[in-house]
Amino acid sequence: MGEYYKGSSRPLRVKKRLNHVFCGLSSWSYHFVNLSLHTCVSVLVTFLCLEVLQWSREDSATAALLFATHPIHTEAVSSAVGRAEVLSALFFLSSLLAFVKSTKTGDQNEKWLLWFIFSLLCSGVALLAKEQGITVLAVCIAWRILQLMGTTRLETPKLLIKKGLFLLTDPILWTTVLMFLMLVAFRIWMLQGSMPIFSEEDNPASFSSSLLTRFYMYSYLAAFNFWMLLNPSTLSYDWQMGSIPLVTSIFDVRNVASLLLFLFLSVSALQLLCAPSLKVRRGRWQTQRMHLRPPSLDSHFLKLKAIACSFSSLASNLMMSDLAGVNIIMHQQ
Repeated sequence: MGEYYKGSSRPLRVKKRLNHVFCGLSSWSYHFVNLSLHTCVSVLVTFLCLEVLQWSREDSATAALLFATHPIHTEAVSSAVGRAEVLSALFFLSSLLAFVKSTKTGDQNEKWLLWFIFSLLCSGVALLAKEQGITVLAVCIAWRILQLMGTTRLETPKLLIKKGLFLLTDPILWTTVLMFLMLVAFRIWMLQGSMPIFSEEDNPASFSSSLLTRFYMYSYLAAFNFWMLLNPSTLSYDWQMGSIPLVTSIFDVRNVASLLLFLFLSVSALQLLCAPSLKVRRGRWQTQRMHLRPPSLDSHFLKLKAIACSFSSLASNLMMSDLAGVNIIMHQQ
């Protein structure tokens, strides 16, 4: 049934054995494959910005360059055990892009069924790479609902009922929901009805007897990871063994970070739900960009920032490769 990691079956992790068959314990082959996969993921980020966000080619390429050189990716790319994350991201983005392509209207929708089937297949492969891969179908479902409902601001009840009927009769939406349930059942079958087995050293929060401690800790972990996107000054290829102390009290100052994050997400969600449609907002944004801001300055600034990030990422990769090279590979074998 594939390779097991802490009681969790991830069949696509068997690709690391191919490295060992052709290159033995030489660490360069493991790093080369991981970097190649990360390059493919970065290319998909470019298409994500073009197809989903409808950005220009220059902005999409700059965003992909920033993604490719962000230091936080050294945790997954520079170590052999991080290949599951990279593979899952590769098929996650492939599934999402194919789904968006299948739901486009007009003359471009002639092969929508092939794109839709390809999206479902990629979602299954993403699940086989790592458990989080199944969440791509939840994103696809949310995308389809927003596509059918559009904006609900100041609309009559009759129009809202009409949009609700579209949701109930949409074959793409309900086929995606059915596929999601089937993959969940398949995942449970793979694990023979049991949950993945983790030790207290792997996940101390889940072994805490206090429900509040688990709630405080899980909330803080979300804020901690969000902050690492902005300030990746502390990196590790394996967060365990109490690397982050438990949040056991409501008076812990780290709860402030959790509160600020959820306030930010709540305000952002409300703003998106109450805003005009995406097409109207995109038109206004493009008009402001053409008449009010010089795009050349923004472009040069982002390019300089991307170059700076690339140098920091190179240094981080070199350091992480020294720490997570042959020892991790031998441990996995």
